[in-house]
Amino acid sequence: MKTSLLLFLFPLMLSSQIEKVHVKYNVIIANEEKFATNEILKEYFKSAKENAKYLEFNLSITNQESYFYESEILDKSDHSGLAFSKAFCGYTSTTYSEKNLNLYYQSFDDKILGKYVIQKEKRNDWKLTTEEKIIEGFLCYKATMSEIVINPINFKSSTYIITAWYAPKIPFSVGPLNYFGLPGLILQVERRGVVFGAVYIKLNPEVEPLIVKPRLDKIRDAKENNNINGIITFRS
Repeated sequence: MKTSLLLFLFPLMLSSQIEKVHVKYNVIIANEEKFATNEILKEYFKSAKENAKYLEFNLSITNQESYFYESEILDKSDHSGLAFSKAFCGYTSTTYSEKNLNLYYQSFDDKILGKYVIQKEKRNDWKLTTEEKIIEGFLCYKATMSEIVINPINFKSSTYIITAWYAPKIPFSVGPLNYFGLPGLILQVERRGVVFGAVYIKLNPEVEPLIVKPRLDKIRDAKENNNINGIITFRS
């Protein structure tokens, strides 16, 4: 009886001792038929797919904050290709969040609009499943949510399924890009044929994780920013 109780309590005790985490993610862009066969887009897509291997992203987490940002990669043989890669994988800016707030912040530095911050609400309407797999040594469970994107030109909508794999043993409800709200750290997320996958996980690193809190004196909400840029994106 005592042995069974210890086996049950040990993972909980281990999780409670995790105070900070540093995760590195790489990116894989899968084949997309609509891009591969389109004469205008296929060269851009080919460049994005080939240069995705040069992308690396970091997620720094403490008990109070998280910060998702791009690594500075030195081997950039094709700068335009890297820009295409980031555009195709959905990365637009750094993302900062606080544990007890239902908001996250993305920082931008635009040549025309200047520096500003977008404020958005976190989502937690995931559908949890019992499907599991191991990622970097951690038992992960699958969760899904839907995302609807409306083309601002023809106003046609497309629905995509977002698939995430989270590790309950690492008790932080954050992940790459702007995904939050699962009962464990998101180690892999797939959206529109793009996979962000954890390749390095350091629990309680000796070096303090990089956290950059944005200036909040020039905040726009998501709707205001979409109107300025002509983009309509929401999840359902």
